[in-house]
Amino acid sequence: MSFIRFPAIRTFVSFPLQQMSIRERAELEMQFGTRIIERKGHYWRRVRPFFYRPLHCLEPMEERTVVPPCQWPGAYQYAMSDTSRANSTLNFIMLDNLAEYSLESLSRRHRHAIKQASRRFEVRRIGDLDELKADGYKAYCSFFERTRYAYQSDRVAQEKFARWAETLFCNPKAILLGGYGPTGLIAVSCSYWLMETLVYTTSYAGSEALRQNAGEAMYHGLRILAAGQPGIREILLRPARKGGSIDQYYLLRGAKLVRKPARLELSRFGHVLLKKFRPTEYSLLTGAA
Repeated sequence: MSFIRFPAIRTFVSFPLQQMSIRERAELEMQFGTRIIERKGHYWRRVRPFFYRPLHCLEPMEERTVVPPCQWPGAYQYAMSDTSRANSTLNFIMLDNLAEYSLESLSRRHRHAIKQASRRFEVRRIGDLDELKADGYKAYCSFFERTRYAYQSDRVAQEKFARWAETLFCNPKAILLGGYGPTGLIAVSCSYWLMETLVYTTSYAGSEALRQNAGEAMYHGLRILAAGQPGIREILLRPARKGGSIDQYYLLRGAKLVRKPARLELSRFGHVLLKKFRPTEYSLLTGAA
């Protein structure tokens, strides 16, 4: 197989993408220790203690079909089909119009960063588990030292990172992309194709590679990959965070803030407590942020 050169960066795109069902995604997440509850065919993920959202949070649900994933004092929230019953919003950072993507659509500064990255990196599917467990682990440790990112941070232990890597690598429907430089694998991303959406779940790079625009290379490669798959209509990058610098990173590169009408089921007592003592969280939860 050969590399196909797209404008300004090499991206290995000749591997097939496989669509993942919601059930398969739930089974994979449970292998990582995520708390998943199934109710009448709907899979709910615990996003924080006593609070749940659907595993595929973009899919609208009908209120009459929803079976609560928890009892009081738990709470849950989901995107709604009947917007007249919505009492909150779910906010996401997303990409659409994937086929229209080009470097010319970016600012001069961002085009320059991608061209710089093209002289150092290429983006392709990760095809070697040992490489992921060794070089991928080094890049993760550098990422963690820089960010102290808490989610699944037990991967800083090498044996736990190895189990995480094996689980992903052995799943043919996990889309693992690697950024490769002169020293080997220096950046990793993981995505899943659910329904018409490419869900972007993991992205990290070593600090030195990041300074050399490896992140630009990986993001560009992801967009090229998604644009080449007719069944993918959009990319879900992340839930939106009020004033988040990562949100701004994506928005400056063509992403959009998408608001989905949602139903929040939270006790009156819970509303009062959150609004009084955790106003920022309350604002995010209700979608006002």
